[in-house]
Amino acid sequence: MRVTVEYFGAAREAAGVGRETVECDPPCSATELVTRLARERGGRLAHLLLVNDRLAPSVLIAVGDRQATAAESINLRDGDEVVVIPPVSGGAR
Repeated sequence: MRVTVEYFGAAREAAGVGRETVECDPPCSATELVTRLARERGGRLAHLLLVNDRLAPSVLIAVGDRQATAAESINLRDGDEVVVIPPVSGGAR
């Protein structure tokens, strides 16, 4: 399935793109997808979004108008838009 991912704030700079379309195999949750992308890119994006190779609790992810968390993620569907918002300033890691 194809999903659009949009990065805000420091995540945009760290990802090197503001928006991208990615492929993922269902079932895939928003949290799993963002974690996978951070691991694949590594570097600044992984440092910003991951803690101990897992999504940091201070990172916000939204699918449409629904917010996903590491504890309660949202299963993605073809055509979904995922928004990644890192801590704005000094978020708890």
